[in-house]
Amino acid sequence: MKAKGIVSNWAVDKLTPTQIEEETQALIKKFTAEYESVGSVPKNEVNFANTIQKLIDLDCSLTNEEGPLDFPQNVVTDKAIRDASVEAAKKLSQFEVEMAMKKDIFDNVVAFKENVGLEGLSPEQKRFVEKAIIAGRRNGLHLGEAERDKVKAVKKKISEIGTQFHSNLNEDTTFVAFTVEELAGVPKDLIDSFEKVDISLVSRIILLELIIFILG
Repeated sequence: MKAKGIVSNWAVDKLTPTQIEEETQALIKKFTAEYESVGSVPKNEVNFANTIQKLIDLDCSLTNEEGPLDFPQNVVTDKAIRDASVEAAKKLSQFEVEMAMKKDIFDNVVAFKENVGLEGLSPEQKRFVEKAIIAGRRNGLHLGEAERDKVKAVKKKISEIGTQFHSNLNEDTTFVAFTVEELAGVPKDLIDSFEKVDISLVSRIILLELIIFILG
């Protein structure tokens, strides 16, 4: 996916569906281990380097590495690649819900604030800690296991629906036809860039859609 010295390979149109699938699985495996290492730090050993800085770095790395897997659905003309990217986005979104719901990581961030404190941190680092705790409480990580499982199930469902909705918008081919007269005031170079259609064809399409609607 990437050459030496390159954070990510953004030649997304050169990817294959198999590459996207394999890289997605590899990414999830890699970052699962990284996040679990943060959660496994004993609370009495939590410090900035092994918890807060590690989480900041992981968030940054995950964003960089998942981009080329998630982005093709928005720009690539090959539908097989777009579909693979949609599936990757679903898996990555589910993975991120899992990581956001890790109570051990939440507990260690809370332990850092309570036992180490925020003194000496930059404003950005302090905000990261505070926001992580707020997000964790909103996810119910301070609640019992049964309540956390309910929240996780809802978040995963929202994630799945959101990803599919985004894909549906990308694949939608609906268009609105205007005459040149109706576009009065629009710059000519922009009008020239628009796709031209036969108005009689548009009328037939509208009529066909109306018939289909009436017939149910």
